[in-house]
Amino acid sequence: MGLLRMVLCTLALGSAAARSFDADWRFYRGDAPANASCDFSVDLGATQCFGLEHVIAATTTDQCRQACCLLSGCQTWQFCPDGAPCDGEAGCWIGQMGNNCRNATGWISRAKGSECESDFCSRKFDDSAWRQLDVPHDWSIEDLPPRDEDETAPVLAPRYGTWRFAKGDNPEWSKVSVNDSSWERVVGGEDWRVQSGYTDRNATGWYRQTVDASDLQLRAAGGALVLDLGVVAGVDQTWLNGRLIGSTGTWGTPDCGDYTTWRSYKIPTGALNKHGNVVAIRVFTIGGAGTFNDGTYPGGLYDDPRVKDKDVRSGAFDAAASLNGRSYGYTVGGVGWYRKWFELPNAVTNGPGSVVRIQFDGVYMNSDMYLNGVFLGNHPYGYTSFEYTLPPTALSSTGSNLLAVKVANLGKNSRWYSGSGIFRHTRLLVSPSLYLPQWGLGVTTPVITASSATVQLELNVHGVSQSRGGTVALVLTDPAGRRVASGSFETGKSAMAKTVNLTVDSPQLWSPHSPTLYSATATLQSDAQQPWHDPNFLSTSFGFRTISFDATSGFKLNGVVTKLYGGCLHHDNGPLGSKAIDRAEERRVQLLKANGYNAIRTSHNPVSPAFLDACDREGIMVMDEAFDCWEWGKNPDDYHLWFDNWWKRDIESMVLRDRNHPSVIMWSIGNEIPMRAVPAGFNLSHVLSDYVRSLDNTRAVTSAYPGVSDVADKFFAPLEAVSYTHLRAHETPEHLVCRLLLEKKKKNKTSTPIYE
Repeated sequence: MGLLRMVLCTLALGSAAARSFDADWRFYRGDAPANASCDFSVDLGATQCFGLEHVIAATTTDQCRQACCLLSGCQTWQFCPDGAPCDGEAGCWIGQMGNNCRNATGWISRAKGSECESDFCSRKFDDSAWRQLDVPHDWSIEDLPPRDEDETAPVLAPRYGTWRFAKGDNPEWSKVSVNDSSWERVVGGEDWRVQSGYTDRNATGWYRQTVDASDLQLRAAGGALVLDLGVVAGVDQTWLNGRLIGSTGTWGTPDCGDYTTWRSYKIPTGALNKHGNVVAIRVFTIGGAGTFNDGTYPGGLYDDPRVKDKDVRSGAFDAAASLNGRSYGYTVGGVGWYRKWFELPNAVTNGPGSVVRIQFDGVYMNSDMYLNGVFLGNHPYGYTSFEYTLPPTALSSTGSNLLAVKVANLGKNSRWYSGSGIFRHTRLLVSPSLYLPQWGLGVTTPVITASSATVQLELNVHGVSQSRGGTVALVLTDPAGRRVASGSFETGKSAMAKTVNLTVDSPQLWSPHSPTLYSATATLQSDAQQPWHDPNFLSTSFGFRTISFDATSGFKLNGVVTKLYGGCLHHDNGPLGSKAIDRAEERRVQLLKANGYNAIRTSHNPVSPAFLDACDREGIMVMDEAFDCWEWGKNPDDYHLWFDNWWKRDIESMVLRDRNHPSVIMWSIGNEIPMRAVPAGFNLSHVLSDYVRSLDNTRAVTSAYPGVSDVADKFFAPLEAVSYTHLRAHETPEHLVCRLLLEKKKKNKTSTPIYE
């Protein structure tokens, strides 16, 4: 890859003068009451989207529309009449819109418009009863209400009731009409070998129970309500009122996980009645009399006796209500709303010459923003930073403005604890019409020697001046605050880009042993700057260092062969949840450094700016990772639903925000990507890595790959370094760092892999 000479800066805020927007939010856990008269103003034609819920009871377009209106978070309904030439199953389908849609025939499809249809984003709504808090905030780490009071994470739990049990198998037993009065009466939570003496090998058995539903559960059916079965020993198939609503495992071939996985299945719209609901469960187990140690297994509704007959909800934890299960720590997502009132000067809201921006470092996930009831936009990915420019026409002439934020952490979307909500910092900026934008300063050094370094500053100016241009003043200072270089340039009246070279004498290098940081400031001075504007400047810290990758020496930092000692780190802060509190982020980095780490991989998403700031100060090298999946997901509701429409914007957010951190030495475009062994994956490996290099060509681009496989060379070809995970015992520790590519052949882009 050659020697990479650069100077890197910390540009987390976009403007040092940004006002914190973290204080005095109002918060409500849950969604707004359903509006049965809601309007679906967007005609999608014959569009067919996948991943929607089938509503069997809705047999007309009006019933389908009503079903979507009553379902929290529903964005689209799509109906195929019987006999129409539709691809797929006819009937009503409702749910959220991802990007997995296509043009089809025969479908009648509608979607909600961008206007706010909820009282929660209206200026007239009284939010005085809502909880007041500051962000960063994570509601998933907070205590849940009792189950019988909880409308946000409701559970129907027949687990420990009295069941009817039958040995053997008959598909007819799933039907509501079956007479099970002669079946054995049993209590849930017991191994059927002990309770019923059922010790057959490769055994199948059935459970049935009739349950009633509360008014709360009826309101939540088709939304957040789940059927809680607990742990089932073996493979299961579960029916509610004759409708298959869920299954776990492969019938006839259970694996170990099928004996320990907590079962909770979403109850579909129209599937639940007030009285007489029949739950039927079919279970298969390897079985046999004995213990796990001799190759035999329990069967049926069997679990740990320590939790038997107890409410398994405790604090923030509920295994049934947690759709992501153990990977999410058995905590709960759902929907939450934030509202914040803020004041702007009259000159801003009623006069020209000002730009108002609001910035979010991270919101998990799928956030919708409304200003005074006007839709600003949607941001699906929970880990990338973003901003909105507030439209002048939406600002209140009184100066008092309302920002409402809906956050929807719905479905199975994560393989680790993500948290929920506005879990990183927010900022408000009021700028003149010609301004320095977020992440508008990039810094590299084409030359570093012991005597001097050439610092290359790339500046972007946005907007249009109402009068004339201005002057951008540039200043570099050393660790003691002494000015070491300066420069300036004139701007025009409109947006522009400018590159300026400055020279610093005797630069002190950044390294894990001596993480020396300099400072850089860019200030835009113009006649348009008014007293009500925030100072129009960017201020960053930066460090000088060189990095290189080659097949002979491996990785070099400042010309010295350097081993990376560290590991993969998720973004949460333990009992604080995912709240990115600056001191908590710093403390994590300091603890890891004290225990021998000099490197961290951000698994498997961009981290907070505060975390990378701490890595810069403490001297920790970072592999900055973008995604856990691309077009193929690892969970049904994860980022793959939005990848095609959003990957480019999310890569830009990560690279442009983080490109100037001295700690970041590699970009990772993905972790163990499911499509890594197919042509579409090979192509995306090229496309994503090329796009990263178009934004920053000073670092290696990598992607984590499970195991060592020569068949993946086409996936590896565009990458400078390939990271291995899940290595076999005979493979050496050096493989954990990266697989270095000896060279890239110019014509076919293939590569020759070698090991350190």
